[in-house]
Amino acid sequence: MNNKQSRPQIAVFTATTAAGKTTIMNEILKRYPKVTKRIVTYTTRPPRLGEIHGVHYYFCSRESFEARIRDGRFIEWATVYGNYYGTYTISIFDALEQEDVTTFISLDVQGHLILRAYDFIPKESILSIFIDVPPKQLRARLVARGEEPAVIERRLKKATMERAQRKNFDIVINNANGRLHQAIQETIGVLGLDD
Repeated sequence: MNNKQSRPQIAVFTATTAAGKTTIMNEILKRYPKVTKRIVTYTTRPPRLGEIHGVHYYFCSRESFEARIRDGRFIEWATVYGNYYGTYTISIFDALEQEDVTTFISLDVQGHLILRAYDFIPKESILSIFIDVPPKQLRARLVARGEEPAVIERRLKKATMERAQRKNFDIVINNANGRLHQAIQETIGVLGLDD
């Protein structure tokens, strides 16, 4: 089987807070723009510095998001730290129609499990990747971000629950401090992108 045939149509990226998931995804998207793309999901959280509507997320109001829930537009959605996040169903169908492209999607553990449960999505077309970081390093990364102590504790508690779900993923990539380059290379390899 050649690399083109062995590439998944959809690569689900999941990680705890501050694990480097977005950094890894963005680097691979930059290196392989002809064979990778990203599903842009919806959120009600405000944009962070440098985030662009339609590129990083579709930013919308709670009312708009809730209307989309009622209309059945999301294949999966969740509330995370008080904000809604969701993936349009049509974006998954679009990804499944792309034969020569691996579409990246960033989901939390719950979103990954929901996506895997749908019978209309061929199991062999999805590769799930959990980006992992040791708990002590997560704390240090959150402190370095300038997060408030209460926020850090809440995120670390959630990270413990998320890390317990690693067994439900096809691949676990270690992105401990000093391993970013190696984590990117390992991810490229499991995606069948290395030549």
